[in-house]
Amino acid sequence: MPKKTYQRLKNGRLLSQPRDPVSGRRIRVTAGTLSELEHKTRKVAAVRDGLRWGELNQKTAANMLRPAAGKRLTVAACWERHFPGVPVRSKAIARSNWERRLRPYFAELQVWELDKARMAAWAAKLEAERFAPKTIRGAYDWLAGAVSIAVDDGVVDGWPWGNWRPKRAETIRKRESCGDVAELARLLAAARELDARDWHAGRFADRTAMIAVMALCGLRQGEVCGLSWDHLDFAHDTMFVQYQAGRGWPERWPDGRPRDPTKTKPRTIRLHPDAVAALEMQRRQLEVLRWYRDGGPVFPAHHGEFRKCGRAITPDALRALVAAAGLPNV
Repeated sequence: MPKKTYQRLKNGRLLSQPRDPVSGRRIRVTAGTLSELEHKTRKVAAVRDGLRWGELNQKTAANMLRPAAGKRLTVAACWERHFPGVPVRSKAIARSNWERRLRPYFAELQVWELDKARMAAWAAKLEAERFAPKTIRGAYDWLAGAVSIAVDDGVVDGWPWGNWRPKRAETIRKRESCGDVAELARLLAAARELDARDWHAGRFADRTAMIAVMALCGLRQGEVCGLSWDHLDFAHDTMFVQYQAGRGWPERWPDGRPRDPTKTKPRTIRLHPDAVAALEMQRRQLEVLRWYRDGGPVFPAHHGEFRKCGRAITPDALRALVAAAGLPNV
């Protein structure tokens, strides 16, 4: 922007008064920074050129000029307008992405400030925090949905970041963690060390036994949360998998025992000797705490009750465990 084409107001904001390409009158364009003011005045110039070359009609031009001469439009403002239209079933995911992965980085920025360099830096920070490419892509999709408000209002002519997109997850041809017995042994060693710390601090912990049983028996998280001792036959070294702890199961089964059917058909699993050893160790620990009972949970929550959800270990806890074992990120 040439010098002396703007002035600083008493409140510290910058003012420029270009001519309105539609009416020919002076319009007030204000901004908090010089770069923001340059962006807005370029917008006015682009509209003027569009009118001159017949690419825009006067109504479209007037609509495009309104944001440049109006108030600031931040990413947070776009999100506030976008969020009410999110389907009810997706609101929890949308809110989580906004609070954890978007708001700390973008909330106070204006939409046009989301250029390619800023977006690439944001993606790099999330990668450094060990978020998976699929997670980053999901957060980007929510951000793009919010920014579409600004696109529809004519504040920006398209995505401010141009053709930049977060990189997609590569097709996994081999498991990144626990691809063999040696890697599983390293993961269990890290779990055993964390369990020892918790027991020393007076906290119940059973990561080692739970991960060993899940890995050696092929159990899903919901199935291991719904597993009870009466489904184990140590005389024949077998496990009968019939139920799982689905989301909201306490409302469906008020007797305190989950009975949601497993996603696959009920099946009998031959127990690996190491799985038998892990289960026997788990039973001894529960007996010491007086949490063991025939129909009780094999891997309980605190106080020996079934877990209220079907998640045995959170993704963040698993990532921390993988990192402690020195394995690649999952």
